[in-house]
Amino acid sequence: FITVLYILPTLAHFNEKRSVFGLGRSRFTSLKKEIYRSVFCHTMISAVTTVLTLLAYFSIGLLFVHRSLDDIGGFASMLPDNFYQNHPYLFFVFLICSIYFALAFSFSFLSATTVLIFEKEYQVIVFVLIFYLIYGQLGVISNSSFFDIFSSFTAFNTLKNTYEVFLPIFPILGISALFLWYGTNKIIKTVI
Repeated sequence: FITVLYILPTLAHFNEKRSVFGLGRSRFTSLKKEIYRSVFCHTMISAVTTVLTLLAYFSIGLLFVHRSLDDIGGFASMLPDNFYQNHPYLFFVFLICSIYFALAFSFSFLSATTVLIFEKEYQVIVFVLIFYLIYGQLGVISNSSFFDIFSSFTAFNTLKNTYEVFLPIFPILGISALFLWYGTNKIIKTVI
């Protein structure tokens, strides 16, 4: 349930939705641009916060844990041979700053856009968690790289290539873009 780490920072978006967006057209020249800006800001804050937290966690953990694997899996396919064996810390920094940032961004974007649709915080949390579980199960059942989100979360121990780990993120971004469009139109109609 690491997705909760991505969801919680975006719940602050409810404050803007309930107060700032209520002022609507009288305060902003373009309410739509303001909503897009707010969603992007909350998404980036959540993604960067998550990445910095993971970097701190792995940096502290490096003091107590020693490398015990020789083959880290397919994610290292784009890196030079023996990169993980020679530089395990840099490998995990690469892992965090690439796939975990992309996961944090996509799920934060999904969460920030569902804030525009739902009225209560718990609805956003439950929706995104159920979405994650159903999306992951769809990947297991279909055996499709486009829905195998579980292999993206376990990128450090997967048989998939580097690019295959990123594939499940694109449908999530597409769904989030649809939610952004729908939620923005819903707020604009409410304010008018």
